[in-house]
Amino acid sequence: MGLFDDLKAAGIEFKDVELDPFNYAEGKYICFVSDVEETTVKSDKNGEQRVIKFSYRFATREEGGEGYEGRYANKHVSDDKWLPNAKMFAEDKTDAMNKLSFVFQRFSQLGIPEPETEGGYGDIEMPDLIMTRGTKLNVTLKKNKPKDGTEARTYVNTVSVWEPPSMADMQMSDLAKDI
Repeated sequence: MGLFDDLKAAGIEFKDVELDPFNYAEGKYICFVSDVEETTVKSDKNGEQRVIKFSYRFATREEGGEGYEGRYANKHVSDDKWLPNAKMFAEDKTDAMNKLSFVFQRFSQLGIPEPETEGGYGDIEMPDLIMTRGTKLNVTLKKNKPKDGTEARTYVNTVSVWEPPSMADMQMSDLAKDI
């Protein structure tokens, strides 16, 4: 008996199976924040590092996920933001500040207002991030360009809180149909 005989009998089309399930096309997609978690990763170079992992679920057609034929509906893409530790600041303050800047940028893109405290975004806590679950977003995916010849990987480039199209946008869209 073959490994996939039962699937063949069920009519599964193997030609539709992607070799890399995370190989999404570049573009802008409607997604929802599905999870936010903080984890700790050990690194030989920097000791323990904390990572904030943002997970986004692609919208279904009913939720407005059009333009990609529902191919990615309910699949997930994640975005890891590394939190620099004190050792990183001591060794390379510029790099550590850049990492922190990417974290704060993502907070802003998720629509989290900067706290009006002396610490600003530095005063954000995990419950503030968890509150973003379910937020509807525009997520822009890009592919990296590896120099070593390995296959390009998809990454989350930007996110922004989704806004419904304006009347002007809808009227322009209707005009384009008439042309």
